[in-house]
Amino acid sequence: MRESGCVKVSKIICVDGRLLNNFSGIRALINPMLGELIKLKPSVEFVILLDAPLSHSELNFSNVRFVIVPRPKRLPHFFSKILYDIFFFPKAIRKIQPDLVFVPYYDLWIPKPKKWVNIISVHDLCFWKMAKLYPLKSRLYHRLILWLNLKRKPVIMTISHSSQNDLMQEFKLTELPQIIYCSYRPAWEGIIFSKEEIESLRKKLALAEDKRIFLYTAGLDYRKNVTGMLAAFAKMCEREKNAVLIFTGPFQEDHNLNETIKNFGLGDRVILTGKLSERELGVVYKELASAVVNFSFYEGFGLSNLEALSNGLPLVCSDIPVFREVVGDKAIFCDPYNADSMVKSLFEVLKHKKNETEFRPDERFNFQANAKKFVDFIGNYLA
Repeated sequence: MRESGCVKVSKIICVDGRLLNNFSGIRALINPMLGELIKLKPSVEFVILLDAPLSHSELNFSNVRFVIVPRPKRLPHFFSKILYDIFFFPKAIRKIQPDLVFVPYYDLWIPKPKKWVNIISVHDLCFWKMAKLYPLKSRLYHRLILWLNLKRKPVIMTISHSSQNDLMQEFKLTELPQIIYCSYRPAWEGIIFSKEEIESLRKKLALAEDKRIFLYTAGLDYRKNVTGMLAAFAKMCEREKNAVLIFTGPFQEDHNLNETIKNFGLGDRVILTGKLSERELGVVYKELASAVVNFSFYEGFGLSNLEALSNGLPLVCSDIPVFREVVGDKAIFCDPYNADSMVKSLFEVLKHKKNETEFRPDERFNFQANAKKFVDFIGNYLA
């Protein structure tokens, strides 16, 4: 047994919690699985390192301790990030002296293990596979950090066979990274929304009842092909007068996105929702949306595709290997580099209705099964 403060614990797990606050697929994957791990390991103390206070209570358990490691102030963001990732965060870990370090995203330098095990998650290799889309500074930094981390010989976790293959090919790894699939467990599971709640959100978003609503929830990263998606949607809107696109996320003030929407003449066809609550997002998926669209060039998984199928929504998406792996033939596929292909697929998906039997996920993405796999995976390195 070890002592942490005045409490005796069997082990200490240190978790990088920076992205557990973010609007991202990483949070959607890690938070619920980490919650299961914490509940099933009551004698283990979990020290979650944050750069700001946690904005939710999903991980508030008696065996969790939150430690704020503040970022340097009065510095440009990039230099502040370098100092935090390479000096402040590793120093905090060394001070704690844990038995295991878990980093859900690889973009900070893990310290050389003394008596602990380092586990890092590498969701995708976008800075390698889509290198030209990213600013040189960002691309080189992420490449350097992962290269340095791999020198520490950590245990690697990833989220799909596609990402596993990319990692093996790019880095000639001697051991296969462990695959833990993203699993879909929404906060609104099993909830029946009232007519008043549905109409309230419809009014908030200014949605007429006769609209065919496309839903996009996948973010603004360079590889997401947002400009291509909006261009294809604009073409479709020339013939489909009742189509609108709901674009979720905290992007209402994004200048480039607003300019792109304006340039395509989509001011009244694209609704930037801002950050929706989990319950509001549930209303959109279950009651308002007609189809989900995802024309990304490259992904490690593609959580919005799984969300679509889990809610019985027709899905139109890029024909890329990981999407084929995740959704099989349960989608309308297109070439994300071909405008005509994207436009054609948008029209094609309108022929399908919600809750058609072919739009359903399979058992690989069962939350309980994958949570157990995650708990067992981490537990193997605590023995």
